[in-house]
Amino acid sequence: MTNPTNFVQTVLVCDGQNNAVNLGKKPQFKIEKTITLEAWICVAAQKKYAGIISNIFKSGATESGYGLLLDGESGIYFGLKVPTLGIQYLSSGANTITLNKWHHIAGTYDGQEMKLYVDGVEKAKQAYTGNNINYNPENDLLFGMYKDNNAFLAFPGKIAEIRIWKITRTQQEIQNNFSQRLAGNESGLVGYWPLNEGSNNIAHERTSKTNHGVINGANWEQSQVPLTKQPVLTFNGQDNAIDLGKKPEFKIEKAITLEAWICVASQKGYAGIISNIYDTGATESGYGLLL
Repeated sequence: MTNPTNFVQTVLVCDGQNNAVNLGKKPQFKIEKTITLEAWICVAAQKKYAGIISNIFKSGATESGYGLLLDGESGIYFGLKVPTLGIQYLSSGANTITLNKWHHIAGTYDGQEMKLYVDGVEKAKQAYTGNNINYNPENDLLFGMYKDNNAFLAFPGKIAEIRIWKITRTQQEIQNNFSQRLAGNESGLVGYWPLNEGSNNIAHERTSKTNHGVINGANWEQSQVPLTKQPVLTFNGQDNAIDLGKKPEFKIEKAITLEAWICVASQKGYAGIISNIYDTGATESGYGLLL
């Protein structure tokens, strides 16, 4: 397992009062049975059932959904509802989460057993057999809050790198990349929200599904998150490119700065790094950074 080092990035800060990211109701969020939930969290205060990832609904005998929540005793809950049994809240145990310290948390379910991991280490497991996860009634997917029709419990602290999978990830798979950024095209990945935008009120989802969330009240802050590395794009020098098209925003009037990190495999005259340059004889336009 890689020992993470501190990587400075922007993260989402929730005040524990009414901050949340609302993803709404989407078919992709109704994961049939096998599931893995992951997040990086820095807890400011313990608050029982405060939601980190949650579409749980619990009102009397009416229960549905899944989630990762605080357990109120310096640990976390993995909550899950299958149709034939009451909702299960599996706790990682007292003092498994240290306040004001970053931790990676993960909950997994394979139809037979729930498991909870903190920093890649298994902390709890519980037999819980079900043919599928129950979503009746269907609830909004929220980050930073547990909310149903008669209660809301907001998370106090910082959140980053939320990942939802429709597969049961093993402990080794969790350890292999919990301290790395994802590319967004990993097998079984339903949604990936780095939560590192740094401005505005949209939490962008980084898979092709683009299930973005609306941020209500939470703030952005620079923090040292224990991430070691991130995926990068590799180009073959033949026909690979990213096409942003023509946009008014790209037609910068005069003052301009272009920046990029690059690792060059070989030199190639005029190979474009950033470019909307047009040069055909006497017809020329645009700007760019090139080899």
